[in-house]
This record gives sequence, C-alpha cells and structure tokens, in this order.
Amino acid sequence: MAESPVNGVGTTLASSITNSATSVSLTSATGFTNAQYHCLISDGTNYEIVLATALSGTTLTITRAVESYNGVQTALAFASGSTINVVPSVASVVGLIEGQPYLTVTGVGGATTATRYVGGTSQGPPATGTFTKGDWIVDLTGTIWVCTVSGTVGSWVPTIGSSLVTKSASYSAAAGDFVIFTGSTTGQTITLPTVTQNGLVFQIKNLATVPVSIQAPTTTPVTTALSISGTQYVGGVATFSVPANTAYTFAYSPSAVSPNVWYCFVTTDLGQMGGTLPAARGGTGTTTSTGTGSVVLNYQPSILGPSITVPTMTSPTITNAAGSTYPGNASFATGSGGVVSVIAPTGQAVTTTLTLPLITTSPDTLVALAAAQTLTNKTLTTPVITGPYESVGISATALSGSVAASIAIATDAVYYYTANPTATWALNITNAPTTTGQSATVAILVNNGATAYLPSNITVNGTQASQTASITAIAGNTTQVTYTASNSYVAGQQVTVTGATTGTFNGTFTVVSATSSQFVVANTAVGASSTASAVSLPTQAQTTNSITSYYQSGTAWASADASTLDVYTITVICTGSSAWTLLLGLTKF
Repeated sequence: MAESPVNGVGTTLASSITNSATSVSLTSATGFTNAQYHCLISDGTNYEIVLATALSGTTLTITRAVESYNGVQTALAFASGSTINVVPSVASVVGLIEGQPYLTVTGVGGATTATRYVGGTSQGPPATGTFTKGDWIVDLTGTIWVCTVSGTVGSWVPTIGSSLVTKSASYSAAAGDFVIFTGSTTGQTITLPTVTQNGLVFQIKNLATVPVSIQAPTTTPVTTALSISGTQYVGGVATFSVPANTAYTFAYSPSAVSPNVWYCFVTTDLGQMGGTLPAARGGTGTTTSTGTGSVVLNYQPSILGPSITVPTMTSPTITNAAGSTYPGNASFATGSGGVVSVIAPTGQAVTTTLTLPLITTSPDTLVALAAAQTLTNKTLTTPVITGPYESVGISATALSGSVAASIAIATDAVYYYTANPTATWALNITNAPTTTGQSATVAILVNNGATAYLPSNITVNGTQASQTASITAIAGNTTQVTYTASNSYVAGQQVTVTGATTGTFNGTFTVVSATSSQFVVANTAVGASSTASAVSLPTQAQTTNSITSYYQSGTAWASADASTLDVYTITVICTGSSAWTLLLGLTKF
C-alpha cells in the first residue's frame, strides 16, 4: 500500500499498552486518517516506530516495531499519556519514492531543463507507452537510452556506442544497433535507424547463406539515403543487397539540405572495394592498362583477349614441330586468303604457316579441340556424333483456352506438359526454320486427365496454319446451333468458338454440316447472338497462309486420349519465304 503521511499530527495514549498490543486508544483522533503511515510512540525515555494501518473512531490499528530507532527495534510497553505522533521514517521516504512511476529532476545551474527517469527494460528502448523528450531509462544490459522525440513509443538513442542484436527476418534497426543477420529466407530487408544524431554508427554482418537487403529509413523529417561507393540509395526508392558473409559499417551525417546520408566507411564486400588486390592476397594479377605507350609486362604474363595489330616480338623463342628452337626476332605478316605468316630471324627458315579464316566484319574465336565451347551457325559435314543429349522443357502449368503450348524450337527439342489440360489449347510454334530446305522436329508430351483435349489451332512463327472464320450471326433451337460465317469446314471437324455474348454459344464443338456460308453444330443452347470467332485444326493436305498440313496415316486428329500421355510429333519444313509444310503425328502412350 502507498504511504499517506500527514504533517503536524499527534496526541497522547488514552490508556496504556503492552509490548504485544496491536492497537492503541487515542486521546484525540484529530488529523489521524484511515490510511497507512508511520508513527513514533514515546514516554520520554523509550521510543518505538510503529506502522498505522487503520483507524476506527479513536482506535488506531498498528504494526509494532517496524523500524529501528537509534539502533533499537523492539516492541515496548507504554503508559497512558505517552505521546504518539505521525512522522516520516526511512521506510516511508523510500516507499514514497518507489511508489512513483517516474522521477523528475529539474536540475541546477545551467542544467535546468527537466528530465525524467522512467524505468528500465530487459534490452533496448521501450516498445510501448507514451514518452516525453528527455525521458531516460536503463536496460538490463547496462545501456542508458534517452528519448529524443516525444510521442507514442517515442524515438530513443543510446548513450553508449552500440547494442549487438541478432535478426533472421526484416527489421527496423534502433539507434546503435550492430545487426548480425542469420536468416535463411530471401527477400528480407533491414531498415537503418531513424535518427538525428550526427556520427551515429550502424553495422551489419550477414552470416546467412542468402543476401539481405538494407535501406535508409523513410520516416525521418527529410529524405535519407545510403551512400555506397559513390552511389546513393534513397530510402523508400532503392535498396542495397548485402551479400552473404560480408559486413558493412555506416556513419550518419545530417544535412541542412536533403538528403541526410548514411555513409559507408568500411566493408568486407570485395565488389565494392577500390584499388587492385595483389595476387598474393587472392587477386587476379591482371592489369587494366590499355597498352598506350610503353607498357612493360612481367615475365611470362597471361594476356587475356588482346587485340594485336601487326606486332613485333623481341627475342622470342620459336619452337617448331620437331622441337628445335629459334631465338631472335620475329614478326607477323598477313597475306591473301587469310594466311598469317611468321617471319623468322635472319638465317632461319619458316616452313609452316598458320592459316586463319579471313574476318572482315566481326572478331572470331578459334575452336579448341578439348574445350567446352558453344558453336553458332556452323555447318557440320558428315559428322559422327557420340552420346548427344536433347534438352526437355518441362511445365507444370495446365494447358487451356488461355494457356497455349508455346514451342520454341531453338530452345528445346522436347516439351513436356505434366498437368492435365482443362480445355482446348493453342499450339504456337516459334523459331521455325526460315531458310528453304531446312527442317526441324519437335515432340510435345501432354498428360491428359479424364477429359482429353486436342489443340484448337496451330501457328508457325505467328502465322495461322488453321482455318479461321468470322461469325456474323448465331441462332440456337435447343438441338443445334447455326453459325453464319464464310468457311471451308466439313462435317466431323472440331471447331472452337469464342467471343459470343451468350456464353453457351462458346466452346469446342463437332461440325454436323457445313456450307460455304454457314456451319451447324450439336448444341442445346437457345436464342440468338451476333459476332464471334471460330478456329479449327487444318484438314488433311489443307493449305492456309502458305502452310500445308499433313497428318500421319492421312487422317486429321479427331480426339485426344483420356487418362494417358499423348505425344505430338511435328516436323516443320521450310519450303519458301514464310512457307512451310507440317508433318503432324499423334501417338498414345
């Protein structure tokens, strides 16, 4: 219970008390209250401090000998007429101080701005509550924190240089934080402290196996940015990625004009360091010189990707196929047909010439016999190829009316769609050969579900190989729907209709009958609609937009195979400018 003392209150005992009595009878109860306070009982020789806990009429309930008086803390007997007075004691003063939520100090001399000691935390500044600028706390790590901006939670800075914290996810750092990041999830961001303290230091060490982003805060009164190797990353606009196992140190500099800047002073990130790392310390040992003037290279240098124009070598050692060496001077000369000749020193004959391709438009690279290299636009005549591999493009996305099979022949030779199609799907072939007499073959694997779907149409390099029709009118009579459109469809052919305002007129249907101006499908839809579009697979030997299609066994595809794997094998032969022949096969597995 909080202490409630009063000043100048006292009286005498109306009757004597023993050393075990727990209440006294007061001659007068004036000024005494039904609260908790300390009293001193005295007969002029003996003294005892008691604690008053309750008052009823003139009867005061007390706890005996609660504190020592002049070194004596013993309950005593007192005669009637002994004095009893309300007094401040050591315990009452301490109780008054400890009962306050904060301690305000008004200061002396030139330090009269009031501050408040408002308590402590286990670590770091308070995370809840409302505070006033100048409030301060002490956490259990021994760090003193001072509130520099009033408000809910407030803004706090430590009076010591740093506080080490370990984080594994996105986090807004406090002033003085040295952050050790240990997370394993990418996409995490550490926001630097929101401060106004000049020279405040922030450090981060990324001990994770993934990078972590850092950014300047966006809640300061003015814009704040990170400055790393001369590049600024403005808070709320850009972040910077700290690679795994690197560290960065920043110092804060407020500015009279935007932005305030966190300057990077030290880093272990080699990608942000200037100068050249010596080879003895892990450097490459290469020079960035362009060769202007006289550049002296070390003994037996490694020259990477040089551009050499009619060079002269001084005192080289030239070794022929027989192993004989020829010291002296040598130079290179170019002749017709791409022949490069080595001119040997005087008195030495060169019996071998090195023939290179004559290059007039772009640099080229010689092919090494044992190295792994990529050859582009090369013609191989009667090659013997051992153990080749074909790349397979695997997709778990279900084919549908909105998801086409995009077949880039130059990327993969085999495409595998593992998810069950949900509707007819477009087959779009790109990177088809454009030089007459060239062909390419691709295999497309489709994992059908209980309902199997064929392609709705085929395009080659963006050109339709399928029959399309523009529908101008639609009418349904509960058993059939008639579509008015110029077309070349035949009975039994599958047609996919899209774009009708009445949804039941859209879908994939089998043509019942057709004329050049209309076609009829089996459909229970009723009513009428206006425009729509239709598309179908090409028929056997049909030519559309200079693309001729032939089906295996001479019959166009009628249906796909349910609950199994269908393999479409397509050979594309270029027969002229933007003209192709397609060989179409479908096999059930």
